[in-house]
Amino acid sequence: MKIIQSWIPHKAPGKFNLSKEEAYIIMLSSLLLKKNYGNVTLYTNKVQKYWFEKIGFEYEYNTDVLKDESAEMFAMPKLIAMKTLDEPFIHFDLDTLIFNKPNIDRKSPYIFSHPDMNHLTDTLEILEPEDILNSNPLHALLNNYVSFYIRNKDTFNESEDFPHEEIKISEIPNFNMICVRDDVEIFKKSIDDALVYYELLKKEFDKDYSSSIFLEQFTVNLFLKQNNKKYKKIIEDYTNEQIKIEDSPFLFTRPPVTLPHDTESYPLVIANNQYCTMCKQEHTYDTEFKSEKDLSERFDFSFSNYNHIGGANKSIPFVTALTISHIVKEFGESYAIKVHTFFKEIIRNSELSVGEKRYEEISGNPLFTNLNKKTML
Repeated sequence: MKIIQSWIPHKAPGKFNLSKEEAYIIMLSSLLLKKNYGNVTLYTNKVQKYWFEKIGFEYEYNTDVLKDESAEMFAMPKLIAMKTLDEPFIHFDLDTLIFNKPNIDRKSPYIFSHPDMNHLTDTLEILEPEDILNSNPLHALLNNYVSFYIRNKDTFNESEDFPHEEIKISEIPNFNMICVRDDVEIFKKSIDDALVYYELLKKEFDKDYSSSIFLEQFTVNLFLKQNNKKYKKIIEDYTNEQIKIEDSPFLFTRPPVTLPHDTESYPLVIANNQYCTMCKQEHTYDTEFKSEKDLSERFDFSFSNYNHIGGANKSIPFVTALTISHIVKEFGESYAIKVHTFFKEIIRNSELSVGEKRYEEISGNPLFTNLNKKTML
């Protein structure tokens, strides 16, 4: 099975705009995929390949498929790359971390990480009108799906082919992992069907960043259900709780890892929803760090088999520190040094980031401070 990732910066195909925090996550993601699956191919263009090789990422590269891609929507490079494949594949986002290979020996031709909005009813407690306004999950639901659909419903209604009847919020997958085990051509056709509406509403899609999520996760999945009867039956069985967890089209019922709002205070509790590689079932549990000393003794991602560091979580210093620590422990200091050195020497950013400082504080390893001292000497 082919393992791929993709990268063209949003509306900036000819620029390098990775943050140091993102680079550490990509380093860990790519190393884990190479360890678990062997070769990993990054679909990108020649400009991005140049910079990625400068950092030292260990990818195989495809620079042909996306050579003319402008990434007017951030998900478009992923969709275009997947459309070119004629064999089963898994696409992992660059911020997805696979510590142990998930079970993909399932009945569904398509497997995804988890339902994107299924946790809404569990996390949203509407007691007063203010609860609606202050709810992050509800904002995500409105911004990513409902608002765009309502604003452009006339266009969708004018089309006889748009599968309105397939809309079910709880079945929208999070596409940080897309495993296409079978029926590859139907998957590609579903992307093409969704892209018809991108062309019809191009101005609307291109002006709204979150509309990319609507096209990718909402619309493609609707056409998968319409075009593939087997997938439609399996996902409906999942919704109706008539399927074994090991045959589910989702690895998890909710996000695999949820960080607390405050990652600098103790006890620090991380909520986990993980698959078990032994029993092939899902386990829900909390990982608690009672003090910084406790954290320093277990300072890696060993509490999880799978993690998706989405959105603003990438910039949290604790996340950067934990990412660096896992790189150092499992793969060696050299890979963390590659990222730090690139930003120091090529980008001319010699300052330690807050995340790098937190790594040194918690681990007791002055890795980056010592590097900078050597440079000065």
